[in-house]
Amino acid sequence: MKTLFNQDNLLNLTNSWRRLTNLIIDIGLIRLFCAILIYQNFRLFDNAAIYFFVYFFVILCLYYFIMELTLGKTIGKFFTGTKVVNLNGGKPNSSEIAIRTLCRFIPFELFTFLNSKAVGLHDSLSKTRVVFDI
Repeated sequence: MKTLFNQDNLLNLTNSWRRLTNLIIDIGLIRLFCAILIYQNFRLFDNAAIYFFVYFFVILCLYYFIMELTLGKTIGKFFTGTKVVNLNGGKPNSSEIAIRTLCRFIPFELFTFLNSKAVGLHDSLSKTRVVFDI
């Protein structure tokens, strides 16, 4: 089986601006959902920030894992017309998506896709890429 690890130009990789748009949409939706959840359930507690952080972490993990595993894309990726693929251009398996999801918590990983190839650390470590959904 031939992989495209050193041949990213064969995949129709997206650009950094679309990746940034994906991030803004996805994180915005997750934050909104967490805020609503906290407001509805924990109005009486003084430490809502702690609940927000815990909810944010759990929901972020579930959101990315479930969406990318089942649909190959998140809501942000639907909006920008992109999807996640493995290095062969096919659908990533559950371990690739799990690694991709957990790598998002590496400090400053958020900025690693802002390079000329628009390949982030969570892409490289999970052996996945974000491509245009044609």
